[in-house]
Amino acid sequence: MVTQEHFETLERYADLSAQIKALEEARKAIKSEAMSIVSQTDEGKLDVNGVTLTVGTRKKWSYPYPIKEMEDELKQAKKDAEADGEATCEHTQYLICKA
Repeated sequence: MVTQEHFETLERYADLSAQIKALEEARKAIKSEAMSIVSQTDEGKLDVNGVTLTVGTRKKWSYPYPIKEMEDELKQAKKDAEADGEATCEHTQYLICKA
């Protein structure tokens, strides 16, 4: 049974989830402009209100066909192991909140 206290906790959780979603969308809308501003600095970083903004880079690899083929074979082998019962599965629970 869900008590009033439980309901208030769930209501607060839902409200926070909606706020986070709105904030993420607002941040996404100005991300490229912020990256442009930071990348134009001499050091490539800025401190704003106690937060350090830095433009980072990461490598994105492209592999030759034989390696992609091996990946596909591995994916199929995993599916086969799941279907045959050779692979083990662990279930974890998590909370889903859709606004």
